[in-house]
Amino acid sequence: MKYYNYEITIKGQLSEKWEDYFEGLQISPLNPKETLLSGCMPDQAALHGILMMILNLGLELISVKRIEVQEGSLPNVQ
Repeated sequence: MKYYNYEITIKGQLSEKWEDYFEGLQISPLNPKETLLSGCMPDQAALHGILMMILNLGLELISVKRIEVQEGSLPNVQ
């Protein structure tokens, strides 16, 4: 099974307090106007769930980048 790391950039600042809400994705400020959500997801359904959360919060999506992960180097997948 392939897993992918995703890097999702959104407009605005989110604090690290939101990590539980975003199912353990790491939250990192990129600059004063953008935030990076990053982490491993098992499938596209999980990705779509995160994207729906972003939509429901009224946040502006800037980009989504998928990075393939080697099976032997998987972090803890939620």
